[in-house]
Amino acid sequence: MSKNPNSQDIAKQTTDQLGQIAKSAVKNKRSRRLAAKGFKAAAKFLKFFMQKFIPMIIKTVGSYIGSYALIIILLMVLLFIVMDSVADFDFFGKGGERNKAEVLFDNTIKEVVVDRTQQLADPLVDQLQSQQSSHPYPPVNEAFLEEIRTKLVPSWALTATLYNYKNLKRKSYKAWHEEYRDTPMDTEDDREKAQEKFYEVINEAYDYYFTHPSVNLKINMGKSSGEKKDVREEISCTYESTSTDPDTGEETSSSYTETSTNQFTEDLPARDVVTDASIVYSSAAFTYSLVTGEYEHVGSRSEGNCTIEVYHKYTLYLLDDQGTVPITYSAEALLYFLMVDNPEGELARLVKARDVEYVLETASHIDDNFPKVGVNYEKLIACAIYKPDVSSCISSSITSGLFSGSGLAGWYPESLKELYEMAAQAYGIDWWILASVHAQETTFSANPVASNPSKSSPAGAKGHFQFMLRTWIGWNFKGSSTMKVTSNGHITGPLDGIIAFITNPATISKYGGYGVDANANGLASPWEIEDAVFSAANYLKASGYVIGNEAQIRKAIGAYNHSTAYVNEVYNRGLTFQNGAAIGGGHLIIGDGTGGGNVSVVEVGKKWIGNSDYVFGGGRNPNDIKRGIFDCSSFVHWAFKQVGIDLGPLTSTSTETLKNKGKAVSTSEMQPGDIVFFNTYKKDGHVGIYVGDGKFIGCQGSTGVAIADMSKGYWKEKFNGRVKRI
Repeated sequence: MSKNPNSQDIAKQTTDQLGQIAKSAVKNKRSRRLAAKGFKAAAKFLKFFMQKFIPMIIKTVGSYIGSYALIIILLMVLLFIVMDSVADFDFFGKGGERNKAEVLFDNTIKEVVVDRTQQLADPLVDQLQSQQSSHPYPPVNEAFLEEIRTKLVPSWALTATLYNYKNLKRKSYKAWHEEYRDTPMDTEDDREKAQEKFYEVINEAYDYYFTHPSVNLKINMGKSSGEKKDVREEISCTYESTSTDPDTGEETSSSYTETSTNQFTEDLPARDVVTDASIVYSSAAFTYSLVTGEYEHVGSRSEGNCTIEVYHKYTLYLLDDQGTVPITYSAEALLYFLMVDNPEGELARLVKARDVEYVLETASHIDDNFPKVGVNYEKLIACAIYKPDVSSCISSSITSGLFSGSGLAGWYPESLKELYEMAAQAYGIDWWILASVHAQETTFSANPVASNPSKSSPAGAKGHFQFMLRTWIGWNFKGSSTMKVTSNGHITGPLDGIIAFITNPATISKYGGYGVDANANGLASPWEIEDAVFSAANYLKASGYVIGNEAQIRKAIGAYNHSTAYVNEVYNRGLTFQNGAAIGGGHLIIGDGTGGGNVSVVEVGKKWIGNSDYVFGGGRNPNDIKRGIFDCSSFVHWAFKQVGIDLGPLTSTSTETLKNKGKAVSTSEMQPGDIVFFNTYKKDGHVGIYVGDGKFIGCQGSTGVAIADMSKGYWKEKFNGRVKRI
């Protein structure tokens, strides 16, 4: 039986072309970047390349020496140089080699891909709007529709990565933009004409892809039921009468009015309504409720001496559009799309089992919101060797069938909450930070490194919570005749021997490690989830964790990873977990199910009290935010963004856009985290976040970010009663 290649085959292809790489490393490198969100994303992707594929190349050519080794070193140096030079969307990994026309062309590719991806949900939005577009139906909540537009569509990185993969497999390769290298770019008019031309060319080329059945939106329809119209007619009839006085014979006229009510019910015909919809790996199921309104006066008519006032009351089958869109994401559907049913052609090809890990990793580094998928890659590859129909291999290789996607940064697996709580209680820490570390390290163990002892991070970290082995066993272990230690905490040697050594509780006790035998099976293993969770709690507590002390909590997280970005991400995500964001049974559940109680959004805003400034129109770029410059609406947008809730485009956020978000609630039902509005220089001219006890936090002109009292004085006078729950 021939040896089957794994995902490292892509790196081996790179090795085969090392001669070309030496000549022009950037031009011919085989893991060309597809996309970047400015310099940061490009740097992330190159870092990913260095971590993932250079070790693969070195391993592949380990038996060679001399010029090959020199070429590898040259490649690494050149890639680091390119990392500093790429500032634009570099679809083909050409870096600084591109001229202005080629840079514009590549940026336009991204623009087309993003535009076409976002348009995939338009037919669904149009259908939902048309269901409730005219009287007596209320219009669908625009915030609900916007959430569909952003969350139901697949990540644009999926399309970009498939094009990268297509070119990766081609023996001959020429960047698309090279055809337009000589396009005039001297004047602004030239540039506008060039961009218009590029957009038209690229858009036309992608027509086949975005009209392919596998990418098209699928909508299932049902029928409304129980709708009716109650009619009440209030009838007032006036009668004239004449009487004669018996004594004088004089006639007198008089009138009197009789009133009555007539009521009846008319059943309304059934309507077509959307029950569910899906695109690629995303699906949404819609629910409806029968809602009965109040009687409304609709007109009057006269019949003889009677006037009839007509009132209607409707019972309508309405879309439940005041909460979060019930969207779920299927890992099985995503893999089926990649491996079996994507739009093969000039811009995409089916992904081989051995390359699935590469494709998913690439997409996740291009787009931070790309879904985190649990796949047993080795099982998938092994199955595909023997089965020509790879579709039969997909389901059994999935380790987590539902996963987080764009906009769902605040969920954790409900099934693990009890374990987090037990470990947290045992060591005196917060369970929600423990859960957030788990999310950060292995995406709740969806990453294969979590349970496979032969796999590790580039630094050598192992298991569900990515412990360095010397941290697990104890830093007092200095090595042995069969096991060597490194300064960063790695242990090298025969794998079986290392596993037996570091999972022995007595050995851990001897060397002062943090590994714990939580499930009492005689082993303390970083690859067993119970042991890993308790050991992480043990380590965080030993690193100075103090419940309720943010500074100490951040310090303890920092012991896990010294990066400030890591600490901020883990802490802020943990706050959303604290509020109860969980996924279980395939549906997203936030808080108590009502959508309120976003206590964490109150807490994250407090960091700017006393060190921020109000500037009208401020807070809409990273530089402003870094310096604590906001206006009222940008501060609210920022605060919700920190806890994983996107209130729409930052650059266009305003009190007008915010007042259309979420669900309206009465002032008597206000909860911390609700958004409150005030009539200042205009109606709804100011906005803040309710913190409880009659107070709100917001960015005010005189104070910057501060907590103000809306139960008395100026803010009580200006509060207009509008309260929205996100």
